[in-house]
Amino acid sequence: MGQDKVPASTGKNPFETYADRADNMNLLGPILKFAKGDYLVGRDGEECSEKEVVALMPGLLWGWIRWEDNFPVEHIMGLLMEGFTPPALETLSHRDKEKWELDNSGKPRDPWQESFYLPVITVNAETVYTFATSSDGGRRRAIAPLCREYGNRIRQCPDELPIIGLEQDSYQHSDRSIGRVKYPLFPVKRWVKAEPYLAAVTTLTGKALKLALGKAA
Repeated sequence: MGQDKVPASTGKNPFETYADRADNMNLLGPILKFAKGDYLVGRDGEECSEKEVVALMPGLLWGWIRWEDNFPVEHIMGLLMEGFTPPALETLSHRDKEKWELDNSGKPRDPWQESFYLPVITVNAETVYTFATSSDGGRRRAIAPLCREYGNRIRQCPDELPIIGLEQDSYQHSDRSIGRVKYPLFPVKRWVKAEPYLAAVTTLTGKALKLALGKAA
């Protein structure tokens, strides 16, 4: 029996390391993504039936994700609310272009992508998702305008969260062979008190999100 025992290890195995990293990032619920005009949920890409959700802005994560074989293998991300600023791209690892994977056109593709994770909860407070985006359209046309509107709102109403529509728009790409490119839009429909939704998040996920403290001067 004694010879069959697994030796004790002082280090963490890859599964424990990944779990710790995911916990530290406060990822909440299955991934919600925008792909070719559809909002899809989870690994199987089921269509999301929600048209409006509450954006849990205190949980918004910003930073870099490194990809290998279309799988996220490393995160350098932090809470925007806490003032996290991602390090400069040139300071990251894996900067040798000769070792990069190739994109569909055969060009080296940077493994690091600027990314956002935005947790959201259904208006009935029953289901939590995390919207993930690394696309230019998702960052500039969905997340950035939402941040601007939320930032202005909490100067006077720091205890509120926005209900956003899961909508979309498109533009004509400069490369005609690509055609029109669709991107997500998060128009603010109305505002709600944050506390009931933050309490629901804790109940559903066991994790707590905190509002920004006080009003801006």
